[in-house]
Amino acid sequence: MGKRIGEGQSGQIIDCPKCGCPNRSTDIRCTYCRVELSSAKPGLGDRLEHYFNYLKFKYKLPRYATSAREAVKYSLIIMAALLLFFAGSYLIYLAMTGEGFLYLCIGILLCLYGGGAIYSVYNRPA
Repeated sequence: MGKRIGEGQSGQIIDCPKCGCPNRSTDIRCTYCRVELSSAKPGLGDRLEHYFNYLKFKYKLPRYATSAREAVKYSLIIMAALLLFFAGSYLIYLAMTGEGFLYLCIGILLCLYGGGAIYSVYNRPA
């Protein structure tokens, strides 16, 4: 993000605030994502999306999420699924200590639902 001097070039290169693609200082729009290049500071969402795209490019991550918003959405799904799984595990523990058959049934259902949600996030088509 921001301006930087290109290596071996006489002009300045501007990184796109959205995707991080290097552009010439004379460009009005990004050559990759077509977002208008301006001197305005990017917002928090743009910075997170830029950082996510940078990590995706640097580590050659598979295309699990196309944007920062989608990555946050899947992170929240995984956290909710883990919460369901651990709540189910606790209910199964209570059922094993003699609290009742109903706790066992609800615990198994919560564990299956949490595990299924995690499975669906990691095994969705790219």
